[in-house]
Amino acid sequence: MLASSVSRLSLDSACLLVGHDGLQGLSEPLGALIALLSIRPFLTPMRLQYMLAFVGGIMVSFVLTQGV
Repeated sequence: MLASSVSRLSLDSACLLVGHDGLQGLSEPLGALIALLSIRPFLTPMRLQYMLAFVGGIMVSFVLTQGV
């Protein structure tokens, strides 16, 4: 967030600003695609189930410890 605010100060044109924000918004989906392509050979349906269960357990533990 801070890096984005600092870099905006140096951009003069509104068009460049929109392009910068667009590229910044695409960085997360692009990283997810690269990660998927790199682990795809090792990803079996059973491993996918285990990974989703693990991440779901982490989410549930966060909710329970924060006292919703």
